[in-house]
Amino acid sequence: MRQQLVVGDLAMLVVDWTMDTIGEDGNPEPLAGVAIDVLQRGEDGYWRYVVDNPFGVSGPWGLEDEGQA
Repeated sequence: MRQQLVVGDLAMLVVDWTMDTIGEDGNPEPLAGVAIDVLQRGEDGYWRYVVDNPFGVSGPWGLEDEGQA
């Protein structure tokens, strides 16, 4: 985890993640990103995701797609 900010029953997490997938061509395709997530603690004490942004501000696009949002 890169960073966690907790204020009362709200939390923002910044985390690195990786995932091994299979591309459309059938070859292995590793994915990675820096996620920004917002969680809220319920009355039962459990944390639940409110916002899950797996690519943060970087987006799932490549450099050739710069400017798309």
